[in-house]
Parts: sequence; C-alpha cells; structure tokens
Amino acid sequence: ATETAEGVFNSRTGNCLSVMGLYVALARHLDLDAAFQTVSIQPTWDRHGGLLVLSQHINATGRLVGRIRYVVDFTPEVALQQMTSKRITDREARALYFNNLGVEALIAEDKEEALDYFKNALWLDPDLSIAWSNIGTSYNRMELSELAEYSYKMSFSIDRSNAIAISNLAKFYDARGDRARSEEYRRAIERFNNRNPYYHYSQGNMAFVSKNYNQALRSFRRALVLQDAEPDFHIALAKTYEMLGNNNSALDFAKSAEA
Repeated sequence: ATETAEGVFNSRTGNCLSVMGLYVALARHLDLDAAFQTVSIQPTWDRHGGLLVLSQHINATGRLVGRIRYVVDFTPEVALQQMTSKRITDREARALYFNNLGVEALIAEDKEEALDYFKNALWLDPDLSIAWSNIGTSYNRMELSELAEYSYKMSFSIDRSNAIAISNLAKFYDARGDRARSEEYRRAIERFNNRNPYYHYSQGNMAFVSKNYNQALRSFRRALVLQDAEPDFHIALAKTYEMLGNNNSALDFAKSAEA
C-alpha cells in the first residue's frame, strides 16, 4: 500500500515510494544528502478486475563526502538500474504519491476519490504522463468520453513512448467504432513492443507455459538481443533449452545468467 513516511514507520510496511519517503525524511533529519530517484526495472503487471496495472520503481540517492554517490534500495537490480536512473524533485515524488493513491482508489472502484487524487498529482506535476493516462481511465469509467480522450491524448503528447497511453487510445477508439484511429495506435503499440525486450520476454513466458518451446526460444532470444544484461532472459533460455533436451546450451545460459 501507499503510505506516508509516518504510516510506513508505524505499520512497518509499504511500497517502494512509501519506504523511500521514510528513508529520505530520516536521512535529511541527520543532515545527509538524500533525494528520490526513478529507475527502470523489469516491468511488473497485475490484473485487478478490468484494470491492467503496471508497477514502476523508485529508490533514493545522495552524495557522501567528496563525489561518492550512494543508492538505497531493496531490490537485487541496483547495478543495472544506474543506466536508467533519474533524480526527481520532492514535488515530483509527491505527485507520484497522489498518483499511487489514485490507482488504489480506482482498483477499489471509487472513481470520484481516484479522480481527486489524480487531479492533485497533476496540480503538482502537470507533465506526469502516467497521471494523465490514469485520469483518462477514471473519466472513461465514468463515461465522460470527451474528457477521457483529452486526457489520453495529453499523456501521449507528453511521453510518446508511454505504451499505456498508446494502448488506452487504441482501446478507446476501438470501443467507439473508430477503426481507422484505433488501428493507427495499434500499429504504434506494435512498433513500441518490437523495441521492448520485456514484451518479448512476456511473450516467451506465455509460449513456455503453453509448452510451445520453439516459439518461447525465439521470443527469449529476441529479448536477449535487445537487453543482454538482464539475468532473467538468460535463465529463461536455460530452462527452455532444458525442455528441448539441449543440455549443453541450457548449462551455457545458466552460467551466463550467474555471470
């Protein structure tokens, strides 16, 4: 759940944004340089009713004596994250906090409360693409199609790599029978997915579960070409080769995953 720093301290639990809020507050109390930092890690998707929710990640960073920089996190991917890290302001982190609360309200089907939280997020950070997309989903569920369309378009115009905004626009136009515009955004999704290693990884996982190991192999190989520093891709290939009876290749990829 999304908590304030005080809420995390009292409950001893919280998501990454909540825990980093507590850390930053305590660090600054001790006059230690500390700030929020967004990073890209393997995307995590969860289905909640009719909603498909993407979980993103945030940690904390700062400088010690001299030019030494530190990172505070609780995931095993810290080394890989530094290639995609971006330090953000407290105001931007607060916008993410309200965006999180909005998503939780939307999952609970409290559309009015969700709308209030998303508006708060956008007041703090008008360029928060994910909040624009989420407020569009709120309006869409309230059958306010004009506002939903505007919000989805704002999300896409701010961040043209936002696959969620692209997908929402495709579904929005498809539901209204506008096949031409729906197809336009579907093609954009395909182009984005072809460049996204984790998309190919997810396709490989589906093929693996279906015991279509040759298709899984093709998808996992494509993911590895796009991002060879992701251990999970190597592990997936090792398991697939094992199922295909190629023990030498399975062993090779198990070793490369460990390396």
